[in-house]
Amino acid sequence: MEGNKFEGSLPVTLVNASKLQVLELRENTFTGVVPSYWSLANLIQLDLGANQLETIDWSFLSSASNSTELQLIYLDNNKLEGTSPNSIGNLSVR
Repeated sequence: MEGNKFEGSLPVTLVNASKLQVLELRENTFTGVVPSYWSLANLIQLDLGANQLETIDWSFLSSASNSTELQLIYLDNNKLEGTSPNSIGNLSVR
């Protein structure tokens, strides 16, 4: 679903897609908060770059450990503000 003209909030219901491995929603005009997609156990790649996203609940770092397959997260080119917590360095590297 990359590069379409989707807009509005990201669909929170995708957190129920338990077999989802790759989610690419780059280059749309999604706004608002980034949902906890990293809680998906089979998720390998999450690309939310180049949207209009404004907020991340950084508490996702504790639930990111549920995504043992997660290798890539792209959040570039959004309107995110604030400072990422130091605990982001605790995520495992593959």
